[in-house]
Amino acid sequence: MVIAAALGFLLRLHILNPVSGMNYKYFLHAHSHIMLLGWVFNALFAGLVWMLFQKQKSIPVLYQILFWFFQLTVLGMLVTFPLMGYALWSILFSTLHILLSFYFVYLLTRQLKALKATYIYSTKFLRWSLVFLLLSSLGPFALGVIISQGFSNSHWYDLSIYYYLHFQYNGWISFAFLGMWFWIVENREISLDNATSKYFFWLMTGSCIPAFALSALWIHPPFWVYVIGYAAAVTQVAALIFLYLLLSKLKRELRSILTPWSRACVELALLAFTMKILLQALSAIPEIADLAYQVRNFSIGYLHLVFLGFITLFLLGWFLQMGLLSMQSFISKTGLVLFVTGIIGSELYLVLPPLLGAAGAIHEGLLFFSGLMLTGLIGVSWPVSLMRK
Repeated sequence: MVIAAALGFLLRLHILNPVSGMNYKYFLHAHSHIMLLGWVFNALFAGLVWMLFQKQKSIPVLYQILFWFFQLTVLGMLVTFPLMGYALWSILFSTLHILLSFYFVYLLTRQLKALKATYIYSTKFLRWSLVFLLLSSLGPFALGVIISQGFSNSHWYDLSIYYYLHFQYNGWISFAFLGMWFWIVENREISLDNATSKYFFWLMTGSCIPAFALSALWIHPPFWVYVIGYAAAVTQVAALIFLYLLLSKLKRELRSILTPWSRACVELALLAFTMKILLQALSAIPEIADLAYQVRNFSIGYLHLVFLGFITLFLLGWFLQMGLLSMQSFISKTGLVLFVTGIIGSELYLVLPPLLGAAGAIHEGLLFFSGLMLTGLIGVSWPVSLMRK
């Protein structure tokens, strides 16, 4: 995560003071791939494997080998994307990562079958997260075909990227998070309201695939695509309502089991998740969908809200709760505060100027807040203890 943040800081610095020989687009590809695969995927891999094998006191060697193969592909992308962008070697490493993820899905699916009787809802969410991970892989494969056929400047190029991102953060990542947090509740043998949990699960699952229509409204598709998008948006908001109903019923139990810093991260991440759902619902309005596509700051702000406010804070909260990340020192606590401050400041700097029609030192502000996030993450990572207890 620190490396991804450093690349983001470098990109902001390059805008203000161009670095000789640096290709902005190539480094942007490196930043996005390292953020998604080097940080989020690795964190989910480590968290899920640790969680599922916690009671066995050891992680099977096969998972350990697979993890290091993933690191080789990420390292390959870190080296090749800044040098050549989308080219033979970078595409090869990213394709190998996808193929390895297929095997990861196979291994994890077998493990989840053995636990589904005890961990009912956590395994349901986790199984679907793996389904969406497989579905997301169609995006990069389609992208390769689109580029080879000379359609790099067409809507299909953008749609294939949106397809991949949609099934990554709305499917694989979101459902994995939900499975991991349901696992905490079920592992403590806390009683879940079955009706509320069931409605939340099915509304979330049923809305995920059709919600991709919301990512295509900017091309002004046929009317039936709008209908699907509207229905998905309403369904997602309904799912959000059931989530809050479920949390209200678990309020006392969650307060008793969550550590203070974990709870702070989770509450902020839940706020970001709520904003994500509501913004997706608003994107069903054609004018807002057009605005989100036309104003680049809005797209970047949304992605940062998802990856930093929702995903990263949820992951940090989960690792803190599991005791895999330490928040004991002044440096780590200050780091987390700086990181959150950087997220909030960056979001405001991205969104407010276009809304207010203001101009000025926006890039200087974004560089400052990027620096805050990088400094904060270094502080949070300084006492890292990602190891089996």
